[in-house]
Amino acid sequence: MQARALSLPISNFGGFFVGTLSAATGGLLALAWGPVSTSDDTEEPSGRAGE
Repeated sequence: MQARALSLPISNFGGFFVGTLSAATGGLLALAWGPVSTSDDTEEPSGRAGE
């Protein structure tokens, strides 16, 4: 009887870990593919005074 009482909570842990790993992977990929900011002097002028 104890195995039945543990099957539902234990199966939920599997989904929790898979979901956590998927969310962490997606978040890291989104950050990795973000725009790269460069501080080169080769940037085009913005046309605004004072910048």
